[in-house]
Amino acid sequence: AVTVEGYGTELTWNDAADDATNQGILVTASNANVFGLKVTGVQGVSYVHTQVGIHIKGTDNHATGAAPTYISNNKVRDCEVTAWGGGGIVIENAENFEVADNYIHDGALYGVATFSAKNGTVSHNIVDTIGLGGLTYCYGFQATYRAFTGYDKTSAPASSDIIFSDNLAMNIPDWEAYDTHGGVRISFVNNHAYDTYAGLVMGSSDNVDGDAYPLQYCKAIGNTFYTTLG
Repeated sequence: AVTVEGYGTELTWNDAADDATNQGILVTASNANVFGLKVTGVQGVSYVHTQVGIHIKGTDNHATGAAPTYISNNKVRDCEVTAWGGGGIVIENAENFEVADNYIHDGALYGVATFSAKNGTVSHNIVDTIGLGGLTYCYGFQATYRAFTGYDKTSAPASSDIIFSDNLAMNIPDWEAYDTHGGVRISFVNNHAYDTYAGLVMGSSDNVDGDAYPLQYCKAIGNTFYTTLG
């Protein structure tokens, strides 16, 4: 395994261009971990899709219609991720992963999101202050899939078999603390939300080409939601 360990170290990005030069840490191999880094982007106010703080990403094969090539056994722990316009921590086409004890704040769109990920845990993380970034939705924690044109249930399967537990999402007044779109065996257990528009939403959904992703066998147990919003 390869571990990038940086307790007390901050990495800062300054390029505001919407291209690969301003993506954060990109992990594309199995058995690679990121521990203890502070990862600071150029801005967290506007949505910019390449601006992801830590991206664990297997291979997207949608161009050939094939299923993703998964990477496995990746961990993100003890990191601070701030000021990213396209998501704090994103797990995509990966399995047997762990996201734990991270602090993600002051960003746009996502705190922690999974796309076509499976068999993982997301626990003891804090997500604070996530905005719309010019879109109509944003999330503290989400389990979903790529819903773009050209993707289908083979190339972009639903996220499945993921446990979100003992997390805190706060100060997301425009949308949702916890969410799954068409998840399969997604569990939300003992999580907390403070001052979010919605605490937890679990539902079926369609991609832009009309493929249906039904919600299947998901659970919500022991979650607590509190708000001072009007």
